[in-house]
Amino acid sequence: SIDDGEVAGDPGRDGGAAPTPRGTRWAAGLITAGAWVKVAPGALLLPLAAAARRPWRDVIAPAAGVCAVVVGSVAAGGGAQNLLSFLSDQGTRGLQVESVAASPWVIASLLTDAVQIHLNSELITYEITGPGTQVAASVLNLVLVLAVAAVGGVLVVARRRGVAAAAVLPASLTLLTLLIVTNKVGSPQYVTWLAAPLTVLLATGPVRAHGRWCEVAVVVTLAAAFLTQSVFPWGYNALLTGSPVVAAALVTRNALLVVVLGRGLAGLRSALRVPGADREPTALRSDAA
Repeated sequence: SIDDGEVAGDPGRDGGAAPTPRGTRWAAGLITAGAWVKVAPGALLLPLAAAARRPWRDVIAPAAGVCAVVVGSVAAGGGAQNLLSFLSDQGTRGLQVESVAASPWVIASLLTDAVQIHLNSELITYEITGPGTQVAASVLNLVLVLAVAAVGGVLVVARRRGVAAAAVLPASLTLLTLLIVTNKVGSPQYVTWLAAPLTVLLATGPVRAHGRWCEVAVVVTLAAAFLTQSVFPWGYNALLTGSPVVAAALVTRNALLVVVLGRGLAGLRSALRVPGADREPTALRSDAA
């Protein structure tokens, strides 16, 4: 069901209505619960809050409630000191070999012994070291935060223009891809984050109906997912021992993720520039109720 009175913006302008307040609260709660398992997808709360008519009540309050339950449960079990350990762990990480930013050094590792891939035994990840890798890892910590903040700013603009609901899916894809592309950690499972917004796009009508950006994003993401599987686990040992073929597959995968990011940004720009276009997924439109 849809309640047109609970969305940010005029359905006539942004092409449809957002989910009911109840659905938004459930989404906020589930996203927050998931964020306590893997923090980065919690960024999806940003487009959800931007599209909600009453974000404090329908997004922030449910998210805070879930956080209170998690924190209270962990504290009661004597683990309060570990609640924010993921932040300190992130700060001490180096440049992971699978990360997008590591691509130049992955290529360099085939050409010179000055660049090495080694196991971080404490975190059980493989990192790449060489001239400039520590600087790159440090810079990425800031870039990631600034990139997410920039998308948040765009969502504020979308809300003011009354097109926040139309921007939810492209903004979600953009945020999740940014959290991969600008991350010094590049675990292969991160690519699965992109399944959520793309699945919704595929489930709500022909891909072409969402725009050219969506068609390209779906195809390129599938290619990136295949290459990710090819590198890890199929070719990982070969990557660690300097296989040019697997290194090329990894670098190509990383380039494809940058393309997906570009397509997400294109979709977000389209939602902002064409407020009268019918870009709302069918499942979110009032005529789908």
